[in-house]
Amino acid sequence: MSTQHMRLAGHARVFVLTDDAHAELLDYLDRARTALCAEPESDETLRDLEASIGDHLEPFYATPDTAVDEDQMLTILDQAGAITPDPASHPQPSPQRGPFWARITEGKWLGGACLGIAARGGFDAAWVRGISVGAAFLVAGVLAPLGEGIPMLLFIAATVLGYLVLLLALPPIKSVREYQRISGTAVRG
Repeated sequence: MSTQHMRLAGHARVFVLTDDAHAELLDYLDRARTALCAEPESDETLRDLEASIGDHLEPFYATPDTAVDEDQMLTILDQAGAITPDPASHPQPSPQRGPFWARITEGKWLGGACLGIAARGGFDAAWVRGISVGAAFLVAGVLAPLGEGIPMLLFIAATVLGYLVLLLALPPIKSVREYQRISGTAVRG
């Protein structure tokens, strides 16, 4: 009888298995890996599965020179059960809604409004930020000589108030990729 030696996650022991038991275990783990490949935590789930199988194998090694055979392995794998992906972890994609106004929180400088404008229009965020700041300084500079600076201060106050309204009114989106997924716009670059 030919045997294979195998280590399982979470166990220091080397498990001795017959060739048939080893093939059954490898086939089971391969099916589990395939079923869980789209799961975000698939590696951790597979390690937990291996540790559980190892826990079930431990009692067979109470006596030295023991090799688990195919029938014993099939019993253990039946106890572990079939591995199927969790349908709740794969929500159905929501319909794409087209470009919309939002603020992007990942990569924001202040509140993400300029990044959201850039994502909606397909522009580089640095250009949108630069044009926004440049326009604010230009208008403030034009208004500064008028009325001893009062119009400039009113403009600055209106600009800050307008930005705060944008922060409250625009829905936050985590990232530009998330915005593109929701809106159905193509990923650039």
